Amino acid sequence: MSYVISAIVIILLLQILAYVALRFLHRKKDVYYLPRKKPVLSKRTLDFVQRLVDNDGKGAIKAFHPVLGWHNRPNSISADGLYHINAAGARGKQEYKKLPAPGHRRIVAFGDCLTFGEKVPDEHTWPGLFRILLPNCEVLNFGVEGYGPGQSYLQYRESLKVYPQQDIVVIAFVSSNIFKPLNLFRPFYAYDHGLQLAKPAFELQGEQLTVIDNPLSSLQKYQELLDKPDQVLSSLARRDFYHCTSYSANALDLFAPVRLGNMILGEYRKRRMVFAANGRLKSDSLAYEITREILYRHYSESLANGAKEAILLFLPLEKEVRQYMKNGLVPWEPLADDLARSGCRILDMLPILGQNLQAAKYRMIDLFQGRNYSALCNRQISESLHQVLFDQDNSAKKASFSTANDHQAVE
Repeated sequence: MSYVISAIVIILLLQILAYVALRFLHRKKDVYYLPRKKPVLSKRTLDFVQRLVDNDGKGAIKAFHPVLGWHNRPNSISADGLYHINAAGARGKQEYKKLPAPGHRRIVAFGDCLTFGEKVPDEHTWPGLFRILLPNCEVLNFGVEGYGPGQSYLQYRESLKVYPQQDIVVIAFVSSNIFKPLNLFRPFYAYDHGLQLAKPAFELQGEQLTVIDNPLSSLQKYQELLDKPDQVLSSLARRDFYHCTSYSANALDLFAPVRLGNMILGEYRKRRMVFAANGRLKSDSLAYEITREILYRHYSESLANGAKEAILLFLPLEKEVRQYMKNGLVPWEPLADDLARSGCRILDMLPILGQNLQAAKYRMIDLFQGRNYSALCNRQISESLHQVLFDQDNSAKKASFSTANDHQAVE
């Protein structure tokens, strides 16, 4: 009898501990129990979609876009006045004509929130600081929160309608976005967090890269999602490759330890789909192949459309910088080497930031603000781009820029 009681106590303790762990993952890490074939929408997502429809697709500085899913809302300012979006959807107060001013070059940057520059004012994003270095250049920041390489590539195509002459194109890539080109509906990728909208995805048919159009390409379709959530959600789930890689529901999922184990194992398997045991990207994974093709297409099309220079900018997260400082790991090394062999110009910020930290030039807290870059980190990026793209004849100008902005950037 004592064995039975002990077993019950142990099971109850495991249940309680697993439940606490699930709540922690839910509240602190935005990790949820989301088995495939049982897609659900959170109340927050439903409320988000309802506001989207009610407000004609417009948010404070973001807006619905039929092709891209969402974009920076033209002619908008954030409530705190930190972010400004110009008439073309680029970040900053500057307005530019269709063609660059005489004697000026136009530099255009594409990427996600690290390019957009969350938590810093317009002039302290890395494209904004790059503009200060180059007074005879027009620098446009087309970074958008939540974008992956696929949306940035399609946004580049959209931007040509407004700015057909782009002399230098900078394409930023963050390794955590490796799965985004496979994802059609963002709640499957980041449940109950951020922009809960549909987006285009990509697939390979043989060696041909194909765009899967945004499945919710009108506000009417979002209204259908609100009216028939189960029906629309099931249709989206069947077409979303990222969702289809999730774990299956289990009859024992009633028990918290089983749910927790299912989630941990599922996330481990998903990571192992794209990252090898040594921590580097696996070149034979579908996510790698599609991402590689998107980045190459974006780069090569930029040159074909008249850009004199294009560069692929690899941007690290804080955890990747810490890992690099421990063992020199560059997770995207296979991808960067692959693209370099194809003739792409690469700037990898991971060794630069890591070496500066190892030399005690800065502290980690000086470079990162949570998941975002500080103004000081953005300055390191802008100066590194300047050094790679332009002659060293501008070294005096670079030095004066560094001195003038050091104190303000650190603050």
